[in-house]
Amino acid sequence: MLLEELQTPCLVLDRVILERNLEMMRSIAQRHRVSLRPHLKTAKSADIARMAIGGTAGGVTVSTLAEAEYFASHGFSDITLAAGITPQKLGRVAALLSKGASIQVITDDLDTATAIASHPSPIRALVEIDCGDGRGGVDPNGDLFVQIGTALGDRLEGVLTHAGH
Repeated sequence: MLLEELQTPCLVLDRVILERNLEMMRSIAQRHRVSLRPHLKTAKSADIARMAIGGTAGGVTVSTLAEAEYFASHGFSDITLAAGITPQKLGRVAALLSKGASIQVITDDLDTATAIASHPSPIRALVEIDCGDGRGGVDPNGDLFVQIGTALGDRLEGVLTHAGH
């Protein structure tokens, strides 16, 4: 098949380069004694995700609830949804939890934090903090950060930041 014959969108990659990059990331994570949680918003592939976690029980990160549903349906149970959730989507998160997935959502919104805390399913959340570029998240030194954490109560798992440009 020729490149111009592929139906788009389509993931096209060089397997040698992919494997080299994955090994480099695993090595860096191991050297720093941290877990690697690959972000799969580009690859959107269960096969690539399995390669990325290297046979470990590591978690994955996604950008949309549809991606979370896809990866959960392919056997991934530790998923971080690294884009702000809205209250009307919490039912879909609860459905994934009821099927055995472990989902963390993020928020930088007080109303959403309140909705998460009052939801009947045990939805866990991370507060998104701004790492200085104004891209998203709250000021970790501000009142809103404390208010969101307080509103989440025992649903608060920690913080998340993203320096992607």
